[in-house]
Amino acid sequence: MRRLQSLGLLLLLLCAAGSVQAHDTWVQPLPLRPLPAQPLLLELSAGHGLQPLSAPKKRRLRSLGLIGRPRQPVAWVRLRNRVRVRFGLAAPGLSCAVLTTDLIEIEIPSAGVDAYLAEVQPAAAVLQAWQAQRARAQPWRERYAKDAKAYFRVGAGGLPWKKVRALGQTLEIVALRDPTRLRLRSSLRVELRQHGQPVPDAALRLFDRKGERLLRTDAAGRATLALRCRGRQLIATTLLQPPAHVGAAWSSRFATLSFSLP
Repeated sequence: MRRLQSLGLLLLLLCAAGSVQAHDTWVQPLPLRPLPAQPLLLELSAGHGLQPLSAPKKRRLRSLGLIGRPRQPVAWVRLRNRVRVRFGLAAPGLSCAVLTTDLIEIEIPSAGVDAYLAEVQPAAAVLQAWQAQRARAQPWRERYAKDAKAYFRVGAGGLPWKKVRALGQTLEIVALRDPTRLRLRSSLRVELRQHGQPVPDAALRLFDRKGERLLRTDAAGRATLALRCRGRQLIATTLLQPPAHVGAAWSSRFATLSFSLP
């Protein structure tokens, strides 16, 4: 009986750890290069990189829209591990889809925290704060919110790049050139900003169809991504802040930036 109970507890912890890893929320157009005068479809999901694992709940979204094109969604279809939101006809030119969630509070078992931190690769001070908290046998409680955006182009024309480069998200991955104009074997320099200020020594996780890579921002909050294959490109990051006092919750912010190479 004890062996069965131990096995059950182990499975529970493994499941908890896996659910913690499913945290990168992203938005993308379908198809990746929408056609002019066709209905615009956005797909939302949360998962590990490009792998969709869970469908975001509508009630937890603070906002979802298109920059420079004030429209309301005309249809919302929830699938098993993703959501598809239909807007009106796609307008020509450069567009940016933007998503922000409300604050959510969760509690994570210690085994799940270790897997979570191994994935997001926080600064050393964060790891030290967690070790001190675990030594006090205090659970990990966390309040988090997410910022996501996706750039795409529908034909020619549209918004100037400078108008959509930085949107003022709480945590934002700012592309320093228009990613919809990039080609294979080029590079993209980005700057990570929190409340408009550069964030140094932060981990950026880069996903494409060849897998995952890890970069860290420099002293100016910048990093350069070499584009190695066609298709979807996703940049994701997570910033963690230790509790303000013993017993308080951790706070975190997640951000993603996605685009595609033709």
